[in-house]
Amino acid sequence: MKKRNVFILAAILILTLLAGCGAQGGNASADSDVSGSASKLDTNYYDVCTNYSKAEVEAFASQVKQQILSSDWSGLSENIAYPITIDGVVYPDSGTFINAPFDKLFSKSFLDAISAESCEDMFCNADGIMMGNGEVWIAETLDDDLKSQGLQIISINVPDQKQNPTFKPGV
Repeated sequence: MKKRNVFILAAILILTLLAGCGAQGGNASADSDVSGSASKLDTNYYDVCTNYSKAEVEAFASQVKQQILSSDWSGLSENIAYPITIDGVVYPDSGTFINAPFDKLFSKSFLDAISAESCEDMFCNADGIMMGNGEVWIAETLDDDLKSQGLQIISINVPDQKQNPTFKPGV
């Protein structure tokens, strides 16, 4: 009986954690406070995928957004977990990444989605944190000894003209 109670308690805890992360754009539910700012006070908003605080995650996302919109490819390259595949091309390190054909890779729709990203209350799951409509995913990465390497870009998805982009973690 005790094992069953522990299992039920663990399941409730997991569901509670998952329910706390996943709102995109800060939509407040009817159960949240009147001001709709409950998530802004939740410092553990992204804890389903990282140990970094909400403020740290959102500051990193804002930095990534600014680097993309200002074409700071050198700065952006320092925030990527390598290797990274973009539009079928593997970039093994920052040296090859900064020489990518960004003017061809990043379409107006890609840049518009990143520009529209508020970098607040972003959708997240166990794979990471989504920017835009899935154009960029960030996550806390770990080394072989499971030590944090910090927040990094784990995926950059450029939309194909014929189909919608799909998230492929770690690709």
